[in-house]
Amino acid sequence: MTFLIEHKRIKRYIFSALLLYGGLYYGGLFMLKEPQAFSDLMSIGGEALTFWLLCAAQRLWPPEERQPWIFFATGMSLYTLGDFYWYLMEVPLGMEVPSPSLCDALYLVSCLFYLLALIHYIRQENRQFLLESSFNILISLLVSTAFIFKYTMLPLLQDPSLSLLSKGVNMMYPVFDLGFLAGIFSLLFYGTQKPVGQHQALFFIMASFILQFAADQLYTPGIYDSGSLLDPLWPISAGLLVLAALSPAPVQRTAPKFFPVKSPALHNAALLLPYLLTIALLILVIWQHIGEDPLISLLTITILAIFLRQLFIQQRNQQLLALVQKSNAELLQAQQQLEEQNQQLSLLSRQKEKEAHTDFLTGLFNRRYINHLLHSLPDTEKAELQIGLILIDIDFFKQINDSFGHQAGDQVLYEFGRLLSPLLHPEKRLAGRFGGDEFLILFQETSAPELEDFAQQLLQAANATPIPALSNGRISLSIGITHWRGPVGQYNADQLVQQADLALYQAKNTGRHKYVFFFPELANIHVSDISTR
Repeated sequence: MTFLIEHKRIKRYIFSALLLYGGLYYGGLFMLKEPQAFSDLMSIGGEALTFWLLCAAQRLWPPEERQPWIFFATGMSLYTLGDFYWYLMEVPLGMEVPSPSLCDALYLVSCLFYLLALIHYIRQENRQFLLESSFNILISLLVSTAFIFKYTMLPLLQDPSLSLLSKGVNMMYPVFDLGFLAGIFSLLFYGTQKPVGQHQALFFIMASFILQFAADQLYTPGIYDSGSLLDPLWPISAGLLVLAALSPAPVQRTAPKFFPVKSPALHNAALLLPYLLTIALLILVIWQHIGEDPLISLLTITILAIFLRQLFIQQRNQQLLALVQKSNAELLQAQQQLEEQNQQLSLLSRQKEKEAHTDFLTGLFNRRYINHLLHSLPDTEKAELQIGLILIDIDFFKQINDSFGHQAGDQVLYEFGRLLSPLLHPEKRLAGRFGGDEFLILFQETSAPELEDFAQQLLQAANATPIPALSNGRISLSIGITHWRGPVGQYNADQLVQQADLALYQAKNTGRHKYVFFFPELANIHVSDISTR
């Protein structure tokens, strides 16, 4: 979070510095009578700083996403060298920069790196609606090519004052401008599928290249001199690339494969752009041919009507799409509510099931469920079982009820449940209240030493746990233990319970608060007084 806040603060500083830079630059151009040297130095300084900031910003991005910013920085370095060479020719040497020159070579190579940066950046963008977006890009690019060829390239070709080499070099600029336009259109049509938080980088990149494209179209080869009002546009467009490199924060760059459009204004502009550009071209054709050839004019008007109709259809389709998206959102919301209700019902069902299996006083399993567990063991896939049973009885429980009341007896049962629970295991040691003050613990995959160790721990815990409801503060436990190992087919739950019960009686008859393992001779001992429990 601190990183993101610092990121936003840096971006605000750079945006403010860019505004201040543009104000100082234009202020100097208006105030100075000979602004050539000032203009060149301001451009070189701004572009050099931009290069340094781009180099710093690209390190914040993951390695797989740094390539576009490296290309942008490389292009900016070449552009800065071109401006520096221009400054050397104009100011210290006092020479007019020829056309073509080394400046043109540096500028053109920098344009190539800009195009590579755009291509790499576009490759990282979303590819939903690929076919539709491709046609929109093609239409917009064809119209732009028609305008650029007529108003920029054709005058260059027809200018007799320019040499063939100069014409060829100067023709490269509008060609690169068309490449920039293709990149801008690609970002516009593909980028509108991105979440609103990631539109900032797209916006600043498009703003940068639109500003550079506009400056390039207003630039006139052979007439342009340093100190023109166009000069600040190129370094300002470079500064916008720094803001793009910081927008959004690189740590939030990952986007899902599909997401709904989050910026309606940008999306609508992307949809309308090819229609508006084509309509502008058709109006120009009608204007030039309305008096020359009625057939061309009527055909163009017909095409214009078709485009207008298609535009209205597109708007209607967008309204239908918005309704579908709204319906899908409502359906998704209803589905989420249904899932939440199902989760609540499932939770309630599990809670009810747990309550049906649980003794409300001790929190352990009740007799019905522990009995079910005992008799379900033969269903296991294991060929052999190792079963241990521990039957526990609270000594003199009847006297506790008679002397202190049933509320005290309930408190004793509750405290014993709390005492026993930490010693259990959800898979190997399962305990339940088997009678009034009797508790049965079922051990799976156990051994006789483990059972004995458990009984010792239980007696120690009883000695160490005070019971406020009792005058002596402690409870006494009699414990009967039995262990059986053999084939699943010979397992007899009732017999094991009986053996544990006999061992429990023996523990009571031989002093209480102790444990006794079942041995075969116990089967012949007659328990004459059950009430002594």
